[in-house]
Amino acid sequence: MTKILVAIWALVMIQLSVWTYFAPSAEPQRPAGSLSTTAAKNGSAPVIIPADDRPDRAEATKKLDGHMLYGRDLRRKETIEKLSQPWSSFCGEDGRKSLVSSVGHYYYHRHNEVRAARERGGADAAKVMQDLYNAPEDGQIDRLTQQTYANGYFKLTDFKNGSFERTILAEVLKDEKVRGKGCDS
Repeated sequence: MTKILVAIWALVMIQLSVWTYFAPSAEPQRPAGSLSTTAAKNGSAPVIIPADDRPDRAEATKKLDGHMLYGRDLRRKETIEKLSQPWSSFCGEDGRKSLVSSVGHYYYHRHNEVRAARERGGADAAKVMQDLYNAPEDGQIDRLTQQTYANGYFKLTDFKNGSFERTILAEVLKDEKVRGKGCDS
């Protein structure tokens, strides 16, 4: 009888050890204004944790996605540098390919971050992310993109139909007409 009790005790201890080792860890405490991922894991809609006492949205956002801010700033800088080059540098296969790649890369990430925020946290989270792309540099990129497009240095058809970058570029370029012939002039 004691052998059976010892075997049962050993099985219970093994199961308890395995469960303790593989048990999910508790979600870390998140600052106010952050997206809750627990709700998404449980199948319910993700929510933004209310933040009545945060000093300003930009400061809270820096704490939440500091690694993304660096990437966003780097993409802005690289895109502005590319769009500020002399237009003659966009002529030729390599120059045009580099222009399309740079513009596409920026707008892909811009659209994808807003879309991902909407999926994680709904309309409020998407609004917060969209506000992050209202910096002066983003306005400058939009204007330079519109100007480069209007002068004929790239076409909307250079981007894959249905892609994130083409979706947002269609919105940015909706009022622009191609007036120039780019490298053909």
